[in-house]
Amino acid sequence: MTECDEWEGALTKGGYGVVYVGRVDGKSYQPYVHRLVWMNEHGHIDPDQVVLHACDNRKCINLSHLSVGTQADNLRDMVSKGRHWLSGRTHCDRGHKFTRRNNKNVCQPCLNRRKREHLQRKKEQAA
Repeated sequence: MTECDEWEGALTKGGYGVVYVGRVDGKSYQPYVHRLVWMNEHGHIDPDQVVLHACDNRKCINLSHLSVGTQADNLRDMVSKGRHWLSGRTHCDRGHKFTRRNNKNVCQPCLNRRKREHLQRKKEQAA
């Protein structure tokens, strides 16, 4: 992969390049620079699409590092590269080990416990 071209202007708190365009409907309009770079070369981006960074560098505006996809594509990319906040976890907050059956999105033992507690509360309220 070629080197990144990093935006040297303003950044969001998340580290993405932004530029002040003006006011739209009374609100400040500051689009992401990597989206503007993509649109300048390729045109319109559908509202349900995002511009992805193959290099994982949020400041990068190198067109050869950018592609369009969905947020689901972006999340899959994050997980496959180990950048998702759950990627490195081996156990849930209560210490249950994540396995193929007990995946990282929902800890099954914790979910079962919450369901039992919910049903118990409903029984107690009905009594």
